[in-house]
Amino acid sequence: IKAAENMTAMMAKLQQRLQQQPDDVEGWVMLGRSYAFLQQYQNAADAFARADKLKPDDVEIMLQYANNLAMARGGSMKGEPEQLIAKVIEKAPDNANALWLAGMAMAEAGEFAKAKHYWQKLLQLLQLYTL
Repeated sequence: IKAAENMTAMMAKLQQRLQQQPDDVEGWVMLGRSYAFLQQYQNAADAFARADKLKPDDVEIMLQYANNLAMARGGSMKGEPEQLIAKVIEKAPDNANALWLAGMAMAEAGEFAKAKHYWQKLLQLLQLYTL
């Protein structure tokens, strides 16, 4: 309980700082990660959306934004999360998280061959890491 209280206090300070310094990308990322840790996915998505506006095309920010937005929608990748993941795949075609999420988006859309393609590519990458 004490750790949660400390985290809440730190997040309140961070939110105050972001009101004074709204262009602090790292602050928005930190806030988003904190909300995600607390499973407050819509708040996390909102924070990552702010970071994405400040630093567009950052692969990790887009991934976090897409993932938290999907979680806030009950795990659905339809719409904006799927579009964000497609942008990440264009920029970083070998990003493991992007491949996983792209496969999830395609499976949800009923595009099972595409989902399989992404997941097979991910499997190949993971096998390279374990050699």
